[in-house]
Amino acid sequence: MDKRRFVRYASSAKVRINKYTRILVLMRDISLYGCCLSYPDTQSASMIDLETDDEYTLEVFPEPEEIGAFSVNIKPRWTRIRGEMRETGCLIDRFPTEEDREKFTAYIKWQADRA
Repeated sequence: MDKRRFVRYASSAKVRINKYTRILVLMRDISLYGCCLSYPDTQSASMIDLETDDEYTLEVFPEPEEIGAFSVNIKPRWTRIRGEMRETGCLIDRFPTEEDREKFTAYIKWQADRA
C-alpha cells in the first residue's frame, strides 16, 4: 500500500536548479507538496549535490508549454542511486511569486485532468 497521503503525478517536465544553471534534470513526479528529481549518476552530472534541508529554487518547464515556466523553492529530503540514475525527493517549500503559484496550480490541474 502506498504510504503517501497526496497523489503524485508522473511528470516529464525539465527542471533547472538555481545552483546548477547549466544542467537540466527531469522531474519524475510531482504532488501538491513535493516532487522527485532524476538525473544521471555520471561524471558530468555527479557534480549535482543537493544537500538535505538546504533550499533550492527550481525553474520548471512543464510539458504543456502553454502553462509557461514557473519557479518553486524546494528542500531535498533524500537522495538515492537507482542503477545509473540519482533520484532526489523534495518538499515544496514556497513559491517566489504569486504568478509562480498560479502556474504550479495550473500544472497540477493539468496533471489531474489527464490522470
